[in-house]
Amino acid sequence: MFHSSNPTLFGRPNGVLAETEALWRTLAGLRRVSGALLGSASQATIEARRLLATFSTNLSTYFDTAESRGYFGTIVAECPDLEDRVTAIGQAREDLQTSVTSVRRLAFRTEDSAELGRRIGGVVEGFEKHEHSESELLRRFFLGGEGRADCRSDAS
Repeated sequence: MFHSSNPTLFGRPNGVLAETEALWRTLAGLRRVSGALLGSASQATIEARRLLATFSTNLSTYFDTAESRGYFGTIVAECPDLEDRVTAIGQAREDLQTSVTSVRRLAFRTEDSAELGRRIGGVVEGFEKHEHSESELLRRFFLGGEGRADCRSDAS
């Protein structure tokens, strides 16, 4: 069976469950503080800085755990036609981390709370889009058929 021969791929859910929950809690806080910043709440800037720092740490842990388990390598080895999607997801991860760093810096430089709120909202949306793309990749991989003929990157 596939899962017996690829324990690193199936070990991911257990290995990152706690990180995932912490990440989503922090995202909920970021969504809340983004709304408060749009309403010009000065106390929200302090919370935004704290939540962005937490999110940055959680995001790095979340991505590092997934990468250290090599599950993307397993996907490409089993279904080379998904390599472009795997590469795009890896680039999206780097872009998201860069974006978080940029917004963290902005949180200490700007007095425009509405702009900070918009940028935090963009980070939250970027993460959600990334998770959707990764879920779609995994769906294609697992539902791609025995010979993996259905997991080609040009199939929809």
